Amino acid sequence: MINPQSQTLNLPSPAFLSQPFLWNLLNGLTQPVFVKDRQHHWVFVNDALCHLLSCQREDLIEIPLNWERDELVFATGLPIETEELLTTPRGEPLPVVIHRHLLRGDLEDLFLVGSIRCLTRNEESERHYQEAEAALRQREATSRALVEAIPDLLIRLRSDGTYLDLSLDGAFKPSAIQASTGKCLHDVLPEPIADEMLRHVQITLATRSLQVYEQQLVVEGRLVYEEVRMVPSGENEILMIVRDVSDRKQIEMALQQLNEDLEYKVEERTAQLRKAISLLEQEIQERKQAKAQLQEQELFLRSIYEGSEHQIFVIDVLEDGDFRYAGWNRFTEEVLNILSVEAIGKSPEDIFGPVEGSQIRQKYMDCLQLGETISYEECLTFQGRRTWFITTLNPLKNDQGWIYRVVGTTFNITDRKETETALKRSEGQLRQQAQELVQTLHELQQTQMQLVQSEKMSGLGQLVAGVAHEINNPVNFIYGNLKHANDYTQDLLGLLQLYQVSYPNPAPEIQAEADAIDLDFLMADLPKLLNSMRVGAERIQKIVASLRTFSRMDEAEMKAVDLHECLDSTLMILQHRLKAKPDQPKVEIIKAYGELPLVECYAGQLNQVFMNILSNGIDALEDVISRQADFTPVITIRTEMVGATQVLIQLCDNGPGITEAQKSKIFDPFFTTKPIGKGTGMGLSISYQIVTEKHGGKLWCDSTPNAGTQFFIEIPTHQNAA
Repeated sequence: MINPQSQTLNLPSPAFLSQPFLWNLLNGLTQPVFVKDRQHHWVFVNDALCHLLSCQREDLIEIPLNWERDELVFATGLPIETEELLTTPRGEPLPVVIHRHLLRGDLEDLFLVGSIRCLTRNEESERHYQEAEAALRQREATSRALVEAIPDLLIRLRSDGTYLDLSLDGAFKPSAIQASTGKCLHDVLPEPIADEMLRHVQITLATRSLQVYEQQLVVEGRLVYEEVRMVPSGENEILMIVRDVSDRKQIEMALQQLNEDLEYKVEERTAQLRKAISLLEQEIQERKQAKAQLQEQELFLRSIYEGSEHQIFVIDVLEDGDFRYAGWNRFTEEVLNILSVEAIGKSPEDIFGPVEGSQIRQKYMDCLQLGETISYEECLTFQGRRTWFITTLNPLKNDQGWIYRVVGTTFNITDRKETETALKRSEGQLRQQAQELVQTLHELQQTQMQLVQSEKMSGLGQLVAGVAHEINNPVNFIYGNLKHANDYTQDLLGLLQLYQVSYPNPAPEIQAEADAIDLDFLMADLPKLLNSMRVGAERIQKIVASLRTFSRMDEAEMKAVDLHECLDSTLMILQHRLKAKPDQPKVEIIKAYGELPLVECYAGQLNQVFMNILSNGIDALEDVISRQADFTPVITIRTEMVGATQVLIQLCDNGPGITEAQKSKIFDPFFTTKPIGKGTGMGLSISYQIVTEKHGGKLWCDSTPNAGTQFFIEIPTHQNAA
């Protein structure tokens, strides 16, 4: 069997056709020659072929040759020679012998090269008669040999998908599995693949053209890729060539993946290079700018160095840690009366002597050890006069971080030091006087505050006592007569009921008047009315008693009192702020009173303390209520004994609390956290003085923002125990 691959020639590349040498060579042949590519497109026709057919190259493209035989050469790789009848553009038949063989290019591209020889009438007749029978036998043998030589699967199918015949050589041919003559595609292949194959069969027969497509099959658990080629081989049948291209597909997919990876790496590397180039260009530009700036700064610093009215000097640090002057500016030369060139290479001791030079060396060593800029004041003697300087040392480091040089600046501050000494003496005197004035002012403010507050409380107490007295007299008169009025009313109602029993049918005038005044309702409601009047009078008496208890105008001296009574009277006075209103809920009061003895104190002043703290707590709760509709305000009052001689009162609220900064100032005079016009800042300051100074106790506050505030009042039960 002939190896198809041995019959193909290597073709360098399609580009060779454009070379003048090959072009002229092929055009110089007297035998017609043509070249086609794998897609059956004309690649080249020479002049002899154009002359044979009496047409131009452009017209020759339209003349079809037997592409079925072309495809056979492409598929098998074997050369063939056939007799065919060509038709010229003028419609004349032309019998020819066409020899076809395969060429392979440098890039593995396949080309079909054909040469044409014309047949004369005698040759044609003799050939037909002599070789008719041999041609038939040879054709059958050749066809069979070709079919057996082809490594692909060859199948003939009818238009309905029925197998006519197929070639099997024992090789693994997935599409041939279970296929046999007479079976249909759907009997052998999965339905989607069979449908697609049948669709291409119909297209091939309808267009009478080559159809090429790829399909996938799963054979024995392995995915197989096949290339299917279909050409019409009869009126109602096609020839199908199936090739296993799994290896090629895997290579293609691997190449595609490698290509994608390569493209990604190239893009990534390109981006990195672009970024590096951009950074390099930016660095070059920055270095140019830095160089220009350094030159400008050098000129600027040189002008400062030479023109400064300060002493500027440079010290080199040697490898052994010793110091040598590298020079100084003009102003330093004038101060020291030593030229810069004379100082170069000398140590501090060489310039300033062993004592002061040693002190200066120590400062240089301190700068070296710290590794950073230091400033200090020093006093040096020049020409017998002590002079004060302020000196700054700036260390310079090399690339390794070692200090190789120190730049120093010195400024004469003798005048300033003398002025500072004088100012310190004056400042001490002024500070003492200021402290005395501050103390005096503080005492005056405290005294003024106490006087104003005492006067206010005295006036308020007198007013409250007077109002309570004026209210108490008529209320007692009313309350005392209510009992008699109730007795008289009961007697009259009893008499009226007896009269109704005795005279059930009164005169018409009496009955009409009884109906007009609704006598039955009047008799039932009148006792209730008198009882309401009695309850109201008792309420007024309690309020008056609370007012008298709160003002304590009759107890100006220290006296043993019930602190719970003082707290209750204060709550009674604040009742109008504690009860519920249309725009705010009731403030809940929780009393946790302990067992307390009578406490010696100024009751009116302690009531003032309770009033100030509770009022501040209510203000804080109202602020939260205005911002939180669902807030429940609570004030808790606890009392207990601390040890045997101390009483502790706790007043707590669940308001917004205060910060540490506010808590530290809360008892200072005139300090307030309330808006302008709502607080004077005096209430807690006065309360603090009342508790600490008047009663020898303690008053402190504990508060956390958003966690409420607690005030603690601790006083002795007896003042001699304070």
